[in-house]
Amino acid sequence: MAAKISNYVNRIERLDSIRFLAALWVAISHGAIPLKPLVDEPTAKMILAGVQSTFSGTAAVMVFFIVSGLCIHLPYSGGKVVPVLHYLIGAV
Repeated sequence: MAAKISNYVNRIERLDSIRFLAALWVAISHGAIPLKPLVDEPTAKMILAGVQSTFSGTAAVMVFFIVSGLCIHLPYSGGKVVPVLHYLIGAV
């Protein structure tokens, strides 16, 4: 019989917010600015281009993966056993 997985998880508050901001940063760096096609004024186009060029997608991807790695491994850092079989078969 499989052991029950504890619901207790070590977490750092607001870490998911950093992951969200990094993902948003990547989306903006890839051109996901919804107002861009609606703007015809040259000054507004210049401002939007400046905003888009200030976002570095590469740096945001690195931040996202580093923080995600921390979020994934932190609950098991205290010597807890990773329930690989439960994860693979989807049992909780």
